[in-house]
Amino acid sequence: MKRCILLVLLILIFTTACGHSDSSPLPTQPAANFPTLAPDTLPLCQLTDLDTSSNADNAPNKVVMGMTLTNKSQHICILSNPPKASLLDKNKKPLELQTLNLSAALNPQAPALLQLTPGGIVIFTLAWQNYCQPAAMQELTLRLVLSSGQNLDDILNISATPACTDKNKPSTIAIGPFSAPP
Repeated sequence: MKRCILLVLLILIFTTACGHSDSSPLPTQPAANFPTLAPDTLPLCQLTDLDTSSNADNAPNKVVMGMTLTNKSQHICILSNPPKASLLDKNKKPLELQTLNLSAALNPQAPALLQLTPGGIVIFTLAWQNYCQPAAMQELTLRLVLSSGQNLDDILNISATPACTDKNKPSTIAIGPFSAPP
């Protein structure tokens, strides 16, 4: 049931926002659903602090993906917003994708830095479109680059790559900001 709700939410978000790219600077004020920031005194989130899970589902002409991060440590840690993410093939080589940052379009109040409390959960979503290369779905990996510079990799289970809708345009991956789960 949770997966169905998350899928519907992801489809709604990316159906309305995937065509937008905003290069305006990120706000530095915290959103109402995130704690007040104190980044000078808090450590950056490390691989050892986080548990992850990810999922992917096909939607018309795109693959919608999501990753959930849970702070399993006993301390608060900091994540940079928006997430930096990419897709890797089975040989851990990045797919050639143009990245679209949807942070300002989806949540203009999202903080540039956010605290993840012990047991706290954040999610981010991605939509992959217009893939005109040979099939790349074998063991695709979603890579998140943490604020600390560490790579957090999670293998995706997808059944198909996005449809090739225009060979003259690049394949894109639209990345939403970290947000609180629904």
